[in-house]
Amino acid sequence: MEAAYWWGAVIGALVGAAVGVGGTALYKGAVAAFVAQMKGPRTWTACGGSAMFSVLLSGMALLVFAMEGLVCLPMAAPLIVGLALLGSWLGWLAGGGKTQSGAQLALPSIGVLALAVGGGSILPAPDSSGEVTTVWHLFAPPERLWPHVLALPSLPEPDWWLFRLGVAYPLRSETKPDGARTCDLSTGPMPEIVTRRDEYRRLAFRVIKTPPSMRELNPFGKVHASHLTSVYRGKEGEFLLSPEGSGTLLIARSSYGLRMGPFWYWRLWPDSIVSHVHERVVQEIERRSSFDSIGR
Repeated sequence: MEAAYWWGAVIGALVGAAVGVGGTALYKGAVAAFVAQMKGPRTWTACGGSAMFSVLLSGMALLVFAMEGLVCLPMAAPLIVGLALLGSWLGWLAGGGKTQSGAQLALPSIGVLALAVGGGSILPAPDSSGEVTTVWHLFAPPERLWPHVLALPSLPEPDWWLFRLGVAYPLRSETKPDGARTCDLSTGPMPEIVTRRDEYRRLAFRVIKTPPSMRELNPFGKVHASHLTSVYRGKEGEFLLSPEGSGTLLIARSSYGLRMGPFWYWRLWPDSIVSHVHERVVQEIERRSSFDSIGR
């Protein structure tokens, strides 16, 4: 391959590094493809390859300088790769990869799209809200489940892969008579305040402070990325218990705030994580209530 191909990847990585997550990927792909054609026309496949190499260089730099870790980068990869390929196509058109009219359309499109998907690097991302609800049918009456809804002294080691890689998960919880509640996560305590307590039926609470969302893995050093504490924020949670035959219909509901766009993509991760948190907590509630039954 000619030097222009490699220079396209390197310059794309450098330019993208100054823009922001979404805009970075799009600019990275566009610049890499444009520079790769400076010595002559290239196929879009070749320009796309230059863009992907640029993405790889950026990812390696983020790891080496401990700016990101081995959890966040794979989370972002599908979005970044897709935007970089779109940018490379626009950069290919802008560099005359097809027609002059295509170049005239591509140049303004690169700027508009990069601002649309990467504006969060210039303006604060809106605090979008999400909610996760899970429903469980448990073979124990509400009266036997309730004490464990109020407090779980400990939970077993997690087996879900994201928890094992460092994403925050609950270790224990306690609800005090004065309405104070604490849920200790693997990354720190999460103080809460009870907003509604109906014995054997409902426990609702509001999150006061959210600890870091994960402990990043990085072989080159400790990661202090701001998004570990500023992007995800727990808002409210509740447990609803309804008698159902000889058992209980238990509904767990959690709401959160997320300051990262595009929300439609990034919400996929907290939705899945919160759902697994619910599963972890409810399974422990069920396990402890079954021991209560045996004890009787």
